[in-house]
Amino acid sequence: NLLSNKSTFTTIHHHYTALLIPFIFFASVLGAEKLLKAAAPFMKRINLKVIFLVVAVASSLFLEAPQMKLYGFFKMYRVNEYAQEKEKLLKQIPEGSSAIATFQFLPKLANRHDLYPLNWLAVRDKMYASCGYEPPANLEYTLIDFNEPLITRGAFFPPSAPHNIRSFLEAGDWRVARAFNDIVLFRKGYNKGPRLCETVINPRIQYPMNVDLNKEIVFLGYDIVYDSAPDSRILHLAYYWKRIKGSSRPTSFFIQFLDADGNFKFQNQHVFGYRIYLQDEWREGQVMKEHHYILIPSSADEGDYNINFGPFIFD
Repeated sequence: NLLSNKSTFTTIHHHYTALLIPFIFFASVLGAEKLLKAAAPFMKRINLKVIFLVVAVASSLFLEAPQMKLYGFFKMYRVNEYAQEKEKLLKQIPEGSSAIATFQFLPKLANRHDLYPLNWLAVRDKMYASCGYEPPANLEYTLIDFNEPLITRGAFFPPSAPHNIRSFLEAGDWRVARAFNDIVLFRKGYNKGPRLCETVINPRIQYPMNVDLNKEIVFLGYDIVYDSAPDSRILHLAYYWKRIKGSSRPTSFFIQFLDADGNFKFQNQHVFGYRIYLQDEWREGQVMKEHHYILIPSSADEGDYNINFGPFIFD
């Protein structure tokens, strides 16, 4: 492993080398013992505790041990409104229910037998099955953060990943049980929830816009869906898109909320089609309905707001 060119194999920061850690520790003890014997003739007194501490710190830095990044973890995973909404999603999954989820949710769901990581589905690695991985048919819940870095970047999200995830959701009749921003909890066959994205014909749009974004895609308008609990801070919108021609696609768009005086209050950004419904795969003239759930921050005052909307490149 130490000769590998992959950092996941040459460090102990990730779980891939967990089985090697006891052997590395034992080897360090033996190495320290040999160093002590070699240094004995030259040193009258050796403080073993100091040597052990120096070796432990040095090896932790070299192997990128998790404890060396504790401050960053505490700063990254602070309890805020965003984290509290994630907890609400997790509580919607009953104990013992089978589930598939992105990486960040797996530790919280680990007290069940039928739990599967979404990256197996995204990659469909033949390491798990000769014809590519297929999740079990008895799954009840799917929890996906469509912006999770480990899922959306690198080897865990190959070019085939959008099709793999989309075909899984469509074939299993997965519908939205609860969501906010780009994090969605699906429940199989849940007739009270909508499909995340779907093709529609001659839709009746509450607020028609008909905005040509780039001579290739038209934003037809949006609906405000009143299906949240009275005390909820989730704004449920449904967007309507129509493809004209072309093969490029705006990767994201921002939604700015301004008060009646035009003062900026807060902003939300959304990856178009949740990364899995790609515009260049649509037929010309096809209309797509996309549901989006926006978390309204508690700092936002009650009142009337204007909405600014526009595409941008999200990286």
